[in-house]
Amino acid sequence: MGWILVVVSVCGGLFLLDQLGLWAERHGWIYWRKKRSKCVGSGAMFAVAADIYQPNRALYVQEMESKRIVRLQTPSPDLPPEDKPS
Repeated sequence: MGWILVVVSVCGGLFLLDQLGLWAERHGWIYWRKKRSKCVGSGAMFAVAADIYQPNRALYVQEMESKRIVRLQTPSPDLPPEDKPS
């Protein structure tokens, strides 16, 4: 019976903490679940650091992006040709 009380108490505490976070978010104090921060994430910072230590990384990323675009624009041979209106 004691374990059930502990589990229920922990779940209730987490629920109350979530509600407190949502309340603080509505007041604009923090970003909790509903809104996203407008500031740049740490991923952009690591990308800049990678560009410093790996100068050819930017070329690699650009080449991979161009290959992805070409792959998206190339029609699949398995699909039937589209009927063009005359």
